[in-house]
Amino acid sequence: MTAPAVECRNISVRFMTERWADEVAAEVIGSRQVLAMTIARVALMPPGMVAAAPLRFGGGGTLNRVDALLNPRRSPFLIAAGSALAVVAAVAIGSAVQLHHLVAFVAHICPV
Repeated sequence: MTAPAVECRNISVRFMTERWADEVAAEVIGSRQVLAMTIARVALMPPGMVAAAPLRFGGGGTLNRVDALLNPRRSPFLIAAGSALAVVAAVAIGSAVQLHHLVAFVAHICPV
């Protein structure tokens, strides 16, 4: 029963490694579209012409790789970090305004 789970993890590791390589290649090339088109063209080549069989559309998550290149998604961690930063900034600004009002109130009550 453990063999399918191990195989599942291996496929996931392979896919994520390919995605990482895709992102590095897209950065080097400078065009996510060109890289996606190249991956798709290689995947559509006849089996005898492709050196790496996992690149064919039948395996390797090629459709998911091309989709990820053409439709990049924001990292959930970056979204959470940005939201937390916005909340901290709003609290800091609100606190500064309230402190200003408190100082003005104390100065009004206790003139120096």
